[in-house]
Amino acid sequence: MKSAFIFTLLLLSLSCSKSSVDKTSDAFEFGTFYSMCIGNECHTTYSIRGNKLYRTTVNVSSKNKVTVKLSDSKYQTALVLKTGFPDAMLAKPNTTYGCPDCADGGGTFVRIIKNSDTLYWNYDNTIQNDRDPAFAYFRSIWPVMAELKK
Repeated sequence: MKSAFIFTLLLLSLSCSKSSVDKTSDAFEFGTFYSMCIGNECHTTYSIRGNKLYRTTVNVSSKNKVTVKLSDSKYQTALVLKTGFPDAMLAKPNTTYGCPDCADGGGTFVRIIKNSDTLYWNYDNTIQNDRDPAFAYFRSIWPVMAELKK
């Protein structure tokens, strides 16, 4: 009986030490970044917070940062990326695929934020073919971002 009690306490303590970050996050962010860039969209972040979507653009040379709230229809467009986020990627947080922006090809990213925890995935835009499930997911971000820019 005593060993069953200790085993239960051990399970509870282990379950409490796991990250509480999941797809029911405080913020789900995705976007692109380009270091060797001139203009207002060198770094673009889309952030789903609650049931709203925001776009933040940064001009690298002037450090000018602009955030705007987007329409509900654009929120619905972006929501597919959050709801379709692969569990396989969630199981491998804080991962970088390739060498994002090393060859001036830019990078794409996803961040999931809950409380003070942030999980991230960075992707090298120049990767042409990869069998990892992340490849297909990151490629699905670009058409959504193109639609959000309209």
